[in-house]
Amino acid sequence: MIPLRIKIQNLGAIPQADIDLTSVGLCSLVGPNGAGKSTALTWAPLFALYGETKNGCSVDDLVRRGTTEMAVEFDFEHHGDTYKVLRTRSTKGRGKSTLELQKQAGDIWVSESGASIAETQEKINRLLGLDANTMVSSSMILQGKSGEFTAKSKGERKAILAQILQLDQYGDLQEKARAKAAVLKAEIDKVNNQIEVLNGRLTGMEETEADYQAAKVELDILAAAVAIDEIELQKADAELARVNARVEQIDKLFAEADTIRADVIRKTQDRDGYLKRIESAKKILDQESEITARVAEHEQVKESITVLKTKQQRYGQVLSELSKAKTDMLEVDAAVAKVASQILSVKTLLTNTETLKTAAAEYDLLADKLTKLDQLHSQYVELGRQKAETNAKLLVAKNELTSKQNKLKMQIENCAVAATMLQDCECVDIEKANCKFLANAKQASADQVQFQADLDALKSDDVDMYADELLLMDEQIQTLGYSPEEHSKSRTESMRLKPLADQYAQLSGKTELLVTLSETEKGHWERKSSLEAKVAELQAEHDSLLKELSGLSAMQDKLQRLEIWVNLQQQIPAAREILNTTQQLADRLGTEITAGTTKADELTEEYLSTVSGVKDEQKTAQERSEELRRGVTLKRGQENALHAKIGALETKIADMQMAGEERKRLVAELEPQTKKLVRWQTLVKAFGKDGIPALIIENAVPELERIANEILGQMSAGKHHLRFETQRELKSREGVAEALDIIVGDWSGERPYETFSGGEQLRIDLAIRFALSELLARRAGSKVEWVVIDEALSNQDAKHRQMVVDAIKNVADRFKKVIVITHDPELMDAFGQSIQFSIKEDNTREVMVA
Repeated sequence: MIPLRIKIQNLGAIPQADIDLTSVGLCSLVGPNGAGKSTALTWAPLFALYGETKNGCSVDDLVRRGTTEMAVEFDFEHHGDTYKVLRTRSTKGRGKSTLELQKQAGDIWVSESGASIAETQEKINRLLGLDANTMVSSSMILQGKSGEFTAKSKGERKAILAQILQLDQYGDLQEKARAKAAVLKAEIDKVNNQIEVLNGRLTGMEETEADYQAAKVELDILAAAVAIDEIELQKADAELARVNARVEQIDKLFAEADTIRADVIRKTQDRDGYLKRIESAKKILDQESEITARVAEHEQVKESITVLKTKQQRYGQVLSELSKAKTDMLEVDAAVAKVASQILSVKTLLTNTETLKTAAAEYDLLADKLTKLDQLHSQYVELGRQKAETNAKLLVAKNELTSKQNKLKMQIENCAVAATMLQDCECVDIEKANCKFLANAKQASADQVQFQADLDALKSDDVDMYADELLLMDEQIQTLGYSPEEHSKSRTESMRLKPLADQYAQLSGKTELLVTLSETEKGHWERKSSLEAKVAELQAEHDSLLKELSGLSAMQDKLQRLEIWVNLQQQIPAAREILNTTQQLADRLGTEITAGTTKADELTEEYLSTVSGVKDEQKTAQERSEELRRGVTLKRGQENALHAKIGALETKIADMQMAGEERKRLVAELEPQTKKLVRWQTLVKAFGKDGIPALIIENAVPELERIANEILGQMSAGKHHLRFETQRELKSREGVAEALDIIVGDWSGERPYETFSGGEQLRIDLAIRFALSELLARRAGSKVEWVVIDEALSNQDAKHRQMVVDAIKNVADRFKKVIVITHDPELMDAFGQSIQFSIKEDNTREVMVA
């Protein structure tokens, strides 16, 4: 990867910067402290590519103070293509981040971003093949972190070296090979399982073929027997058909006789019907004169009934009117009784006028008294409530006073117990004693006096106040003069007098009411007299009609009995016609009945004379045919069973043959698959940590040592050299641990890197870091071809600083871009090219490439 351009907006202290690195090779980046040199050339690319932040701060902390929008745009070349990464951050609201990956295609930029920031980040990581940690360790020597690689633990160093050497791809290859091997193993296991199933299907093949041949022989024998039985069955069926034809002829004689007898029965029934009709016609004609008289009587009765039915309708109307009149009379009687009761009540009230007047006056006086008693009751209840509250407060105050008294008494008792030590001690001068126990006893004696004084003086103003309030309330209750008994008695008397007072108030209109009620009573009596006359009239008409209608039911019964004679009169013409025509038909049917009976008897006699012998012959022929048919059916069933058995055996044999062919095919298929599995399993081992990656590291470490020693020799004038150890023995158990120890030697011998001074460690760090970057650039498919060195020369003396500068120049042609960041103006022209980073008056950054 080769950086081409960095554009910055509001990153850290940089409000705006545009750095074009297209023409830069080896150069120094010079500018004052705080100008943002390190931010622009190290943290800006790291933030754009990986979202990394400086010194572990949050991404919002990178946004320049006083602004809300930050953006870094980083253009770079990678494997011949040009890419652009744009990462932004907004602190508005909840905050928002964006990430865009673009690829240049001619004059336009084409988006290569994913659907989310995480997807886009994954694409950038896959494109570069490096994470942020590896990029920093191999291509950036940050300010104060020149030992970014050497400061890692021994295990981490080897992991970083493995990633620089792109050994992680072998992990992917191992997983792919393992997946391929697993798929092949599953396929082979599947084929082996299929072969096992096929072996089961091939078991017993010889026995199956023997059963098949035996079944075919048995079938041939059975087929011959069936053919013989079928010939015999055909003969028996022919004989049965002949006998059945003879039986059918005989049965026709019997059927013909039955048909003739049925016809005789039908004709007999017809003749009997004709004779009955003739007899009925004679009876009707014999009663012709009586029928005529009865019909005349029927007409007379019918007319009488018509007249009575008219009167019957009037009877219903009279009955309804009579019922209504009686109902009206009952209503009038009820009204008369009601008015009489009201008149009596009014007269009674008018008689008790003085009594009611006295009761009304007493009620008014009592009402005034109750009003005053209600007011006194309210005051009485309120004083009772206040007295209860004051009583409760008095009880609380007394409890508090008692509690304080008990506490002081307990303190006095405790002090008395402690003070007894003064009486029991043997000190000569108690006042001068320094013993802690005696000092406590003296203090207790003094406290006892004070507590007793407090107890004697203890009193409660609240107790006295609440007691005085209770006495005052008792006096107020007595002053009220309220008596609950008198109040209750007055209320009861008021309730008794109220109805009487209400009656007195209503007396003013009672005289007029009495006149009105008297007139109403008179009207009711007049209506009652009118209704009584109407009821008498209707009752007389009712009784007359009831008497006339008493014979209607008997006349209706008689009319119904005479209806039969009307029907007989209507049948007289038909009876004469029957006598003229039906007798001839009956005579002809009698002749046909006699002839039919004779013919049927002759056919029956012929049937009975021949049927017995023919039926026996038919039974014998039928039994013979059925016996032969059962035998043929049984053998046919056996034949079908054998056919089914042979078919099943043929299917089984065919299935076994197919299974055998399938087994041969699977066995042939299995051999190359097994060879492939062995190859993939070999690749799994080869791609493992102990395989190709281990060989690559073992081969890369000598190359890394050689490059690092070349650069370190230039920086130290040949004083130092180094070597790497990739494994070390374990102390706790047998075996070795994977690591990358750095052993440095000088003229006094070899010792670990960690034991050298700071200046010496810096030169070693730079040598290893340059070696790592060059190693990465030399390997096929290299990812990073630029190095940034940030303030790495500040702690070197003049002699070694020039050595480091010369070493950087010597290794610069191994990278496309080498940028040395420094605030020392003396180093501005040390590398031929320089980038001057300055702060303008508006706080923007001016970048000049020279």
